[in-house]
Amino acid sequence: MPRRPDEQDVWDKLVVSLELADLSDSETRARLDSAAAKANNRGLQAAAAWQYAPALKMLTAAIDVWERLAHTPGVITARNARGGVYRRVGA
Repeated sequence: MPRRPDEQDVWDKLVVSLELADLSDSETRARLDSAAAKANNRGLQAAAAWQYAPALKMLTAAIDVWERLAHTPGVITARNARGGVYRRVGA
């Protein structure tokens, strides 16, 4: 049975690929924006399921990508969600 890649590894690779991406290309920016939105959604789902460590990792990946893309509304949304997770874990 083939093994699914660990979601955490996927988001780590996303942040690393951001370093190598040509951000002047609109198609690349759209792909990265979509990936950040997916990371944000998965982070919210993980937080709702009380899986705080994966939630923090995914929300932080979304923040990193959106900051690089200068997508302020996305950054604000993900930071607010990450702050909520930190409050739940008492950090």
